[in-house]
Amino acid sequence: MLLLMGLTVKLFGARGLLALGLIICSVGVYEFVQLTIVPLNQAPWLIWFYNLIATLVLVAAGVSDPAHWVYLFLALIPVTLSLALWSRRDFADPFSLQPFAGQMTLGLLYTGVLPGMTLHLLLTPLGTKWFALLLSVVFAGDICAYMGGSIFGGPKLMPTVSPNKTISGSISGLVGSVVIGIIFAKVFKMSTSLFVSIGLSLTIGAVAQSGDLFESLLKRNRNVKDSGHFLPGHGGVLDRLDGVYFAAPIILCAAHWFS
Repeated sequence: MLLLMGLTVKLFGARGLLALGLIICSVGVYEFVQLTIVPLNQAPWLIWFYNLIATLVLVAAGVSDPAHWVYLFLALIPVTLSLALWSRRDFADPFSLQPFAGQMTLGLLYTGVLPGMTLHLLLTPLGTKWFALLLSVVFAGDICAYMGGSIFGGPKLMPTVSPNKTISGSISGLVGSVVIGIIFAKVFKMSTSLFVSIGLSLTIGAVAQSGDLFESLLKRNRNVKDSGHFLPGHGGVLDRLDGVYFAAPIILCAAHWFS
C-alpha cells in the first residue's frame, strides 16, 4: 500500500493521492453500511440514501476546509433521521430507529469525517510526511503484533472480540510502532524531539490497536470474518484501515502542533 501511494504521489502529486484515498475509503463506507445499517431492516432506499450522504461527508471533509463541511455534517444528521422516522410511520416497531440513529451518526464520523479529515492533511505543506508517518506507524504495529503474537503466544488480549490477538502481540506491536516512528522522524527530519516521537508513536500504536478491536467487535456482531473482499487475502478496506481511522485525529493534532 505504501508503494502504491508513493507511486501515486510521484506521478500525480498529493492531490492524486487524495483522490485515490477517497476512492478506497468510499468502499469502507459501503462495508460499514453492510455490517451495521443493513441488519437494522430499514427501507432499502433509506440505506442507499445513507450510503450516499456518508460518501458525500467523506469527500467534503477531504477536499474542503472544516468551516465548510462541518455544517453539512450537522445538517445531514436530522435530515436522515427525519426520513427514517417517516419511513417507519406504518411499522409496528418504530423503536428500531434508535439503533439506526446511533449507527448512522457513528458511521458518518467513523467512515466519513475521520478519513476525510486525514486525507485533507495531504493538502497542507507538510501533510504528506505526516500522512506517511501515520500509515508507517500503524502498519508497522500491525506487522509486529502479528509476528510477536505468533512467536511468543501467551494470554489472549480480548478473546470474546478477537480470539487470535494476544497480550504479547499487543506489546510487540507497540514496540514496532515506536521503533518505526523514531526512524521515520529521523530519516525525514520531522520537527519533533525524540521524546515527542516516542510518545506520539506509542499513542498512535495503542489507539490503532483499539481501532482494530472495535472493527472486530462490529464483525463479531454480524458473525463474519472480514468486513469485505476489497483486498484478496486481507479482507476489506475497514480490516486494513480500522487502526488508521482511530489514530487519524492524533496525527491531525500533531501536524498542527509540531509543524
